[in-house]
Order: sequence, then C-alpha cells, then structure tokens
Amino acid sequence: ELEPDSVDAFKNLAFVYLSAQEYDNAIAPLQMLIDKQKSVDGYKYLGEIYINPDFIYKNHQDEKLMVVHGILHLFGYDHEYLKERLKMEKKEMALIKKI
Repeated sequence: ELEPDSVDAFKNLAFVYLSAQEYDNAIAPLQMLIDKQKSVDGYKYLGEIYINPDFIYKNHQDEKLMVVHGILHLFGYDHEYLKERLKMEKKEMALIKKI
C-alpha cells in the first residue's frame, strides 16, 4: 500500500476524500497531517462549528451535545430525513457516552 510522505500529500489526500464525501476515509490522512505538523491545524480542513449560547440556553440544550452535533455535520451527517436523523442521533449518543 502506498502512503503519502509529505504534509502536502496528506492535505491533498484528505481533500480528495472530503470532496468525494468519503468522510471516514478522510480521518486517517487528517490525523497524519496533525501528527506530522505537531498541531491541530489539520482539523481546519473539515470546517468550523459555531455555537450559539442563546440558542442553547433558550432551548435547554446540552452544550456537549451541540458540539458533537456540529462535528457530525462536518463529517457529512444530516437530519433532513428521518433515516438520516436516526443515524445521526445514534452516533451522537455513542460519542456523548465517550466524553
């Protein structure tokens, strides 16, 4: 198996996977990018999460859940349709248990 040998190669590989919506495959090159750069900047290629404290407060939402929810959106999860929502909620609960 061939493996990229430079930071730029890992960036390109991650970008290809993210562009193809193969989010699970993008994790390994992003992790290698982070390891090679010795920083968390590799995560910036996924996007940004905006947390609205007013929304959380007014809707009695859990802050950790909102962060996990945002991260899952970055990895392509959605909740427009029931099947997607159930899959996303299952993943949220699994991740929340690990925090």
